Amino acid sequence: MERITERNWFTVVGEGLASFSKIVKEESHGGKVLLFTEESRRGEDVVAALTLAGLPVLRRNVTSEILEDYALLSDRNLPEGILAIVGAGGAAAMECAKGIRLGRDLPRILLPLDFSALVALDSRAFFGTKGDFLRLRSEGRRVVFSPDLLSNADHIREGLGVLLCRLAESADASYEKLLKEGATPASSLREIEKKARELANLREEALPHDLANLVPSWNCTEEQAERSDCVHVFALLAAKKTGGRYTDYLFPAAYTVLRLYAEYLGETPLEHCPPPDRSRNIALLEETCRMNATPLFFRAKEYADGYAERMRVTAEYREDFSEKLSEESLHLAALARLYRRTKKQEDESRPLSAQEILVLLSLTGEVVSGYPLLKHIKMTGLLEPLLLSS
Repeated sequence: MERITERNWFTVVGEGLASFSKIVKEESHGGKVLLFTEESRRGEDVVAALTLAGLPVLRRNVTSEILEDYALLSDRNLPEGILAIVGAGGAAAMECAKGIRLGRDLPRILLPLDFSALVALDSRAFFGTKGDFLRLRSEGRRVVFSPDLLSNADHIREGLGVLLCRLAESADASYEKLLKEGATPASSLREIEKKARELANLREEALPHDLANLVPSWNCTEEQAERSDCVHVFALLAAKKTGGRYTDYLFPAAYTVLRLYAEYLGETPLEHCPPPDRSRNIALLEETCRMNATPLFFRAKEYADGYAERMRVTAEYREDFSEKLSEESLHLAALARLYRRTKKQEDESRPLSAQEILVLLSLTGEVVSGYPLLKHIKMTGLLEPLLLSS
């Protein structure tokens, strides 16, 4: 088995399904595996490869019922004798394999087979149900990535969205370094500038191939995943509001957040903007998206906590930071054109209106934990006048 590179939980292989099956056999010690996949030819190929490796496979097709009723993924429904959980396919298969609640510690092995499945690259699992929203973090997952399997994959837009999310997470992480580690704007933004250049070099005529080969160097660190959920929560709220899929909104959410960072961060008059009414915004969240907001505030701090100190510290670097995040350096316009020219899926979620984007931006500033950039902007009250005038 050829393993090109391995970074703890992320393994790049060169032999596709054959390499994946051997890794699953190692992790399960040759025992029975529970496979989440789609009901498709692709799912049949995965079952065949695992069976050929001598593994007994219990297949569970991902259905809308599972995604709408999270209880179906509880350990009460886990069959006896399972020694590993496997997810192979798109975003839904990844979420099920990462999110299933286990009564015992079992390995989880994930194989992305299209670009929507790049959500497997961090430990978060997002479930939008008919009622509340559950955001989970999986332990012990292992991603097996084969560029050859994705070079002709579908859901290119969602792949671009996931990578743009990584760029936004890098922006949030660099902001935290400025605050907590005393880093200079230049040093803290080195990673975001590197990723922006790589995104700018994507070629439309070879987009699947370029994306597949870019992903291994972009596998996000747990540190970044811990720092920020702003884009994911924005996309989730959009999906809840419209009845769509949150992965469809990853690119527009990341694009909107990065534009906000680039255009407004240096112009925010912090000394003249007291924090807006937190309780009003929580009520708006529950009313607008018809959901209980409690799970999203599990670790959230008080809204105005540390506001005065943050106002003082940020005054010294906001202008330089905004310049580093300028639209020109991020090549956002070129990325947006590339996104629009990629093929749409037949069931793609509907576009958001400007009013909806403003509302969701405002709400996202409330629900993300910690103090990433969007919450910093939200604390200034900058979005409220835009909401009232739109």
